[in-house]
Amino acid sequence: NPELKPESATTTEASLSYIHSKGKVDVNLFFTKLEDGIVRKSFPGRQFKRVNKDAIRTVGLEFSSAINVLKRIRLTGNFTYLNSFAKSMSGSYVDTLEYKPAFVAGLNLDYEITNKLFAVVEFNFVGKEFGLQEGNEYFKKLPEYGLFNARLSYTFNIYKDAELEAYVRANNIFDSLYYTQWSLPEAGRQFFTGISLKF
Repeated sequence: NPELKPESATTTEASLSYIHSKGKVDVNLFFTKLEDGIVRKSFPGRQFKRVNKDAIRTVGLEFSSAINVLKRIRLTGNFTYLNSFAKSMSGSYVDTLEYKPAFVAGLNLDYEITNKLFAVVEFNFVGKEFGLQEGNEYFKKLPEYGLFNARLSYTFNIYKDAELEAYVRANNIFDSLYYTQWSLPEAGRQFFTGISLKF
């Protein structure tokens, strides 16, 4: 679209951190107003076009925390709430936007099994997200999804301060079918292995 205008954004944030004997807690509030925000619009004949919206307003809350549950076990979590809408013709912020999930959350468990053997279990969740499918001019809600991942690593001291880490990792352990964009399914169960050298 050669008539697209550049975006202009104003953002305000307020953050609070609390550090305690077993970890820390962070809270972040943010507000963004985007003038002439660029979005996709669906047209008949399976056509899409980038257009400008007069204004897009985003209000959000981020929360993260890390806690040492036991001497060798650390729990970290995060949660984000996002309220993002474009201005409608009536002047209200009610127009749906593509791929702006209302909820994103994560939870990690880190376990130091020994001084050299480490295990991590991760859970990530995405909810209430909309997108445009090809040939459909109306937004459709994507399925909410949660993914489990795991990692196991062992560290070898090979010379003075040089360390060699060997690891194995599994993503999407339960082989969930999920989409971050319509018509583009993400990878199923994956396995990785590798080594890294620190010196």
